[in-house]
Amino acid sequence: MTDRRRNTFILLVVAGLLAASVAVILAKPTRLGLDLKGGVSLIYQAKPTKQSAVTGDAINRSLDIMRTRVDQLGVSEPQIQRAGSDQIDVSLPDVKNAGEAAKQVGTTAQMYFYDWEPNVLGPGCKPDPTNANVTGGQQAGVASVPPALKQFDAVMRASACKPSNTGKETTGAQYYLVDPKAKTVLAGPGESPQDVRDQARSKKLPPGTTEKLVTVPQGNVILRAEQPDPKGKPVPAWYVLADQPILGGTDIKNPEQNFDNGPGESGQPNVTFDFTSHGQDVWSKLQSDMTTGACMHLLD
Repeated sequence: MTDRRRNTFILLVVAGLLAASVAVILAKPTRLGLDLKGGVSLIYQAKPTKQSAVTGDAINRSLDIMRTRVDQLGVSEPQIQRAGSDQIDVSLPDVKNAGEAAKQVGTTAQMYFYDWEPNVLGPGCKPDPTNANVTGGQQAGVASVPPALKQFDAVMRASACKPSNTGKETTGAQYYLVDPKAKTVLAGPGESPQDVRDQARSKKLPPGTTEKLVTVPQGNVILRAEQPDPKGKPVPAWYVLADQPILGGTDIKNPEQNFDNGPGESGQPNVTFDFTSHGQDVWSKLQSDMTTGACMHLLD
Protein backbone atom coordinates (compact mmCIF):
# COMPACT_ATOMS: atom_id res chain seq x y z
CA MET A 1 0.00 0.00 0.00
CA THR A 2 1.44 3.37 -1.03
CA ASP A 3 1.67 6.26 1.43
CA ARG A 4 -1.04 8.11 -0.47
CA ARG A 5 -3.45 5.17 -0.35
CA ARG A 6 -2.60 4.57 3.31
CA ASN A 7 -3.32 8.19 4.22
CA THR A 8 -6.58 8.11 2.26
CA PHE A 9 -7.63 4.94 4.11
CA ILE A 10 -6.86 6.53 7.51
CA LEU A 11 -8.85 9.64 6.61
CA LEU A 12 -11.82 7.50 5.62
CA VAL A 13 -11.66 5.60 8.94
CA VAL A 14 -11.50 8.87 10.89
CA ALA A 15 -14.41 10.27 8.89
CA GLY A 16 -16.41 7.11 9.63
CA LEU A 17 -15.72 7.37 13.35
CA LEU A 18 -16.75 11.02 13.37
CA ALA A 19 -19.97 10.19 11.53
CA ALA A 20 -20.73 7.40 14.01
CA SER A 21 -20.05 9.75 16.94
CA VAL A 22 -22.42 12.36 15.52
CA ALA A 23 -25.11 9.69 15.07
CA VAL A 24 -24.76 8.57 18.70
CA ILE A 25 -24.87 12.14 19.98
CA LEU A 26 -27.97 12.91 17.93
CA ALA A 27 -29.71 9.71 18.98
CA LYS A 28 -29.03 10.10 22.70
CA PRO A 29 -31.30 12.58 24.52
CA THR A 30 -29.37 15.50 25.91
CA ARG A 31 -29.72 15.91 29.67
CA LEU A 32 -29.83 19.59 30.48
CA GLY A 33 -28.65 20.90 33.82
CA LEU A 34 -30.57 23.40 35.92
CA ASP A 35 -28.64 26.25 34.31
CA LEU A 36 -30.09 25.38 30.87
CA LYS A 37 -33.34 23.57 31.66
CA GLY A 38 -34.43 25.54 34.70
CA GLY A 39 -35.66 24.17 37.97
CA VAL A 40 -35.03 24.26 41.70
CA SER A 41 -31.82 23.64 43.63
CA LEU A 42 -32.16 23.01 47.39
CA ILE A 43 -29.39 22.63 49.96
CA TYR A 44 -30.25 21.07 53.33
CA GLN A 45 -27.89 21.10 56.28
CA ALA A 46 -28.30 18.50 59.02
CA LYS A 47 -28.13 19.71 62.61
CA PRO A 48 -27.90 17.60 65.77
CA THR A 49 -30.81 17.42 68.23
CA LYS A 50 -31.02 16.41 71.86
CA GLN A 51 -31.97 12.90 70.73
CA SER A 52 -29.56 12.28 67.86
CA ALA A 53 -26.26 13.33 66.36
CA VAL A 54 -25.45 13.97 62.70
CA THR A 55 -23.97 10.70 61.45
CA GLY A 56 -23.45 9.08 58.08
CA ASP A 57 -26.35 6.72 58.74
CA ALA A 58 -28.62 9.63 59.64
CA ILE A 59 -27.73 11.43 56.41
CA ASN A 60 -28.37 8.26 54.39
CA ARG A 61 -31.79 7.79 56.00
CA SER A 62 -32.62 11.41 55.18
CA LEU A 63 -31.58 10.78 51.57
CA ASP A 64 -33.98 7.83 51.35
CA ILE A 65 -36.86 9.88 52.78
CA MET A 66 -36.18 12.75 50.39
CA ARG A 67 -36.06 10.40 47.39
CA THR A 68 -39.46 9.05 48.36
CA ARG A 69 -40.87 12.56 48.61
CA VAL A 70 -39.36 13.62 45.29
CA ASP A 71 -40.91 10.54 43.66
CA GLN A 72 -44.30 11.84 44.84
CA LEU A 73 -43.60 15.12 43.03
CA GLY A 74 -43.15 13.21 39.79
CA VAL A 75 -39.94 15.04 38.89
CA SER A 76 -38.01 13.67 35.93
CA GLU A 77 -34.31 12.89 36.50
CA PRO A 78 -33.86 14.49 39.95
CA GLN A 79 -30.40 14.58 41.52
CA ILE A 80 -30.23 13.95 45.27
CA GLN A 81 -26.79 13.54 46.76
CA ARG A 82 -24.64 14.21 49.79
CA ALA A 83 -22.63 17.42 49.83
CA GLY A 84 -19.88 17.17 52.41
CA SER A 85 -20.41 15.53 55.79
CA ASP A 86 -23.65 17.23 56.83
CA GLN A 87 -25.43 18.57 53.73
CA ILE A 88 -27.77 17.20 51.08
CA ASP A 89 -28.02 18.73 47.59
CA VAL A 90 -31.38 18.33 45.84
CA SER A 91 -31.70 19.41 42.18
CA LEU A 92 -35.17 19.25 40.61
CA PRO A 93 -35.25 20.03 36.86
CA ASP A 94 -38.36 21.67 35.41
CA VAL A 95 -39.91 22.42 38.82
CA LYS A 96 -41.33 25.95 38.81
CA ASN A 97 -42.73 26.32 42.35
CA ALA A 98 -39.65 26.50 44.58
CA GLY A 99 -41.67 27.06 47.76
CA GLU A 100 -43.87 24.02 47.23
CA ALA A 101 -40.89 21.84 46.35
CA ALA A 102 -38.99 22.91 49.45
CA LYS A 103 -42.03 22.24 51.63
CA GLN A 104 -42.65 18.83 50.09
CA VAL A 105 -39.05 17.64 50.28
CA GLY A 106 -37.81 19.12 53.54
CA THR A 107 -40.77 19.18 55.91
CA THR A 108 -40.15 17.46 59.23
CA ALA A 109 -42.19 14.26 59.54
CA GLN A 110 -44.99 14.17 62.09
CA MET A 111 -46.33 11.14 63.94
CA TYR A 112 -50.00 10.56 64.83
CA PHE A 113 -51.91 7.69 66.38
CA TYR A 114 -55.48 6.83 65.38
CA ASP A 115 -57.97 4.57 67.07
CA TRP A 116 -58.49 2.46 63.98
CA GLU A 117 -61.92 0.82 63.94
CA PRO A 118 -64.03 3.84 65.01
CA ASN A 119 -62.35 6.07 62.42
CA VAL A 120 -62.13 3.96 59.26
CA LEU A 121 -64.77 5.30 56.89
CA GLY A 122 -66.66 2.86 54.68
CA PRO A 123 -69.19 3.51 51.90
CA GLY A 124 -71.14 6.69 52.51
CA CYS A 125 -68.36 7.94 54.79
CA LYS A 126 -69.83 5.90 57.64
CA PRO A 127 -67.71 4.13 60.27
CA ASP A 128 -68.65 0.54 61.04
CA PRO A 129 -66.27 -0.61 63.82
CA THR A 130 -67.49 -4.20 63.96
CA ASN A 131 -67.61 -4.78 60.20
CA ALA A 132 -64.42 -6.44 58.95
CA ASN A 133 -65.38 -5.50 55.39
CA VAL A 134 -64.76 -1.89 56.42
CA THR A 135 -61.99 -2.12 59.03
CA GLY A 136 -60.16 -5.20 57.81
CA GLY A 137 -60.82 -7.08 61.06
CA GLN A 138 -57.74 -8.98 62.19
CA GLN A 139 -55.97 -7.81 59.02
CA ALA A 140 -56.66 -4.14 59.69
CA GLY A 141 -54.48 -1.76 57.74
CA VAL A 142 -53.12 -4.27 55.25
CA ALA A 143 -53.36 -3.98 51.49
CA SER A 144 -56.11 -6.55 50.91
CA VAL A 145 -58.83 -5.35 48.53
CA PRO A 146 -61.46 -4.99 49.87
CA PRO A 147 -61.55 -3.19 52.26
CA ALA A 148 -58.44 -1.29 51.14
CA LEU A 149 -59.12 0.91 48.11
CA LYS A 150 -57.35 2.05 45.00
CA GLN A 151 -56.12 5.61 45.41
CA PHE A 152 -58.70 7.04 43.00
CA ASP A 153 -61.55 5.32 44.87
CA ALA A 154 -60.17 6.50 48.23
CA VAL A 155 -59.96 10.11 47.01
CA MET A 156 -63.49 10.04 45.64
CA ARG A 157 -64.86 8.49 48.84
CA ALA A 158 -63.09 11.06 51.02
CA SER A 159 -64.26 13.93 48.81
CA ALA A 160 -67.88 13.00 49.56
CA CYS A 161 -67.37 13.13 53.35
CA LYS A 162 -68.47 16.03 55.52
CA PRO A 163 -65.89 18.43 56.97
CA SER A 164 -65.14 18.64 60.68
CA ASN A 165 -63.58 21.26 62.94
CA THR A 166 -62.98 19.67 66.34
CA GLY A 167 -59.49 21.09 66.74
CA LYS A 168 -57.88 17.64 66.46
CA GLU A 169 -57.49 17.66 62.67
CA THR A 170 -53.91 17.32 61.42
CA THR A 171 -54.49 19.31 58.24
CA GLY A 172 -57.00 21.46 56.43
CA ALA A 173 -58.73 20.63 53.16
CA GLN A 174 -56.58 18.65 50.74
CA TYR A 175 -56.72 18.86 46.94
CA TYR A 176 -56.17 16.22 44.27
CA LEU A 177 -56.19 16.26 40.49
CA VAL A 178 -57.78 13.12 39.02
CA ASP A 179 -58.58 11.66 35.63
CA PRO A 180 -62.20 10.47 35.99
CA LYS A 181 -62.08 8.57 32.69
CA ALA A 182 -58.97 6.55 33.53
CA LYS A 183 -59.87 6.55 37.26
CA THR A 184 -56.39 7.57 38.28
CA VAL A 185 -54.92 10.22 40.57
CA LEU A 186 -52.75 12.63 38.57
CA ALA A 187 -51.45 14.78 41.43
CA GLY A 188 -51.93 15.46 45.11
CA PRO A 189 -52.38 15.86 47.91
CA GLY A 190 -51.81 19.60 47.96
CA GLU A 191 -52.87 22.44 50.22
CA SER A 192 -54.30 24.48 47.35
CA PRO A 193 -55.58 23.91 43.81
CA GLN A 194 -52.46 25.63 42.48
CA ASP A 195 -50.25 23.17 44.38
CA VAL A 196 -51.69 20.15 42.59
CA ARG A 197 -51.75 21.88 39.22
CA ASP A 198 -48.05 22.65 39.65
CA GLN A 199 -47.43 19.00 40.54
CA ALA A 200 -49.30 17.86 37.44
CA ARG A 201 -47.39 20.29 35.24
CA SER A 202 -44.05 18.95 36.48
CA LYS A 203 -45.17 15.41 35.53
CA LYS A 204 -45.80 16.48 31.91
CA LEU A 205 -49.11 14.67 31.49
CA PRO A 206 -49.92 13.34 28.01
CA PRO A 207 -51.93 15.70 25.76
CA GLY A 208 -55.66 15.18 26.07
CA THR A 209 -55.54 13.93 29.68
CA THR A 210 -58.87 14.60 31.40
CA GLU A 211 -58.33 16.61 34.56
CA LYS A 212 -60.73 17.17 37.44
CA LEU A 213 -59.96 19.00 40.68
CA VAL A 214 -61.23 17.15 43.74
CA THR A 215 -61.39 18.54 47.29
CA VAL A 216 -61.13 16.33 50.37
CA PRO A 217 -62.73 18.33 53.19
CA GLN A 218 -60.91 19.01 56.44
CA GLY A 219 -61.46 16.20 58.91
CA ASN A 220 -60.80 13.37 56.46
CA VAL A 221 -57.45 11.78 55.71
CA ILE A 222 -56.28 9.20 53.16
CA LEU A 223 -53.69 6.73 54.46
CA ARG A 224 -51.65 4.22 52.50
CA ALA A 225 -52.08 0.61 53.60
CA GLU A 226 -49.41 -1.16 55.60
CA GLN A 227 -46.25 -1.98 53.68
CA PRO A 228 -45.81 -5.80 53.77
CA ASP A 229 -42.22 -5.66 52.49
CA PRO A 230 -40.18 -2.75 53.92
CA LYS A 231 -37.74 -3.08 51.03
CA GLY A 232 -40.40 -3.25 48.31
CA LYS A 233 -42.33 -0.58 46.49
CA PRO A 234 -45.16 1.14 48.42
CA VAL A 235 -48.40 -0.76 47.95
CA PRO A 236 -51.13 0.94 45.84
CA ALA A 237 -53.84 0.46 48.46
CA TRP A 238 -55.48 3.07 50.68
CA TYR A 239 -57.92 3.67 53.54
CA VAL A 240 -60.06 6.69 54.36
CA LEU A 241 -60.10 7.75 58.03
CA ALA A 242 -61.77 10.45 60.05
CA ASP A 243 -58.85 12.76 60.85
CA GLN A 244 -59.23 12.55 64.62
CA PRO A 245 -55.94 11.27 66.07
CA ILE A 246 -55.84 10.30 69.73
CA LEU A 247 -52.12 11.05 70.11
CA GLY A 248 -49.59 13.20 68.32
CA GLY A 249 -45.87 13.89 68.34
CA THR A 250 -46.15 16.07 71.44
CA ASP A 251 -47.33 13.02 73.39
CA ILE A 252 -44.05 11.13 72.94
CA LYS A 253 -40.55 11.68 74.32
CA ASN A 254 -37.06 10.24 74.01
CA PRO A 255 -37.36 9.11 70.37
CA GLU A 256 -34.36 7.08 69.23
CA GLN A 257 -33.34 5.53 65.94
CA ASN A 258 -32.91 1.76 66.15
CA PHE A 259 -33.07 -1.26 63.86
CA ASP A 260 -35.57 -4.12 63.70
CA ASN A 261 -32.96 -6.80 64.43
CA GLY A 262 -34.97 -9.32 66.43
CA PRO A 263 -35.37 -12.97 65.36
CA GLY A 264 -37.13 -13.16 62.02
CA GLU A 265 -37.32 -9.38 61.69
CA SER A 266 -36.43 -7.22 58.69
CA GLY A 267 -33.40 -5.35 59.99
CA GLN A 268 -34.98 -2.11 58.76
CA PRO A 269 -34.67 1.17 60.69
CA ASN A 270 -37.37 1.90 63.25
CA VAL A 271 -38.05 4.43 65.98
CA THR A 272 -38.43 3.65 69.67
CA PHE A 273 -39.88 6.16 72.12
CA ASP A 274 -41.63 6.69 75.44
CA PHE A 275 -44.98 8.34 76.10
CA THR A 276 -45.46 11.47 78.15
CA SER A 277 -47.75 11.10 81.16
CA HIS A 278 -50.73 12.22 79.07
CA GLY A 279 -49.75 9.91 76.24
CA GLN A 280 -49.41 6.98 78.62
CA ASP A 281 -52.88 7.61 80.07
CA VAL A 282 -54.47 7.71 76.61
CA TRP A 283 -52.56 4.64 75.42
CA SER A 284 -53.45 2.63 78.53
CA LYS A 285 -57.12 3.49 78.13
CA LEU A 286 -57.03 2.46 74.49
CA GLN A 287 -55.31 -0.84 75.26
CA SER A 288 -57.88 -1.65 77.94
CA ASP A 289 -60.56 -1.74 75.25
CA MET A 290 -59.79 -5.00 73.48
CA THR A 291 -62.31 -4.31 70.69
CA THR A 292 -60.18 -1.56 69.17
CA GLY A 293 -56.69 -1.19 67.81
CA ALA A 294 -54.40 1.67 66.97
CA CYS A 295 -52.81 2.87 63.76
CA MET A 296 -49.61 4.87 63.72
CA HIS A 297 -49.45 7.34 60.87
CA LEU A 298 -46.11 8.88 60.00
CA LEU A 299 -46.64 11.88 57.75
CA ASP A 300 -43.91 12.29 55.13
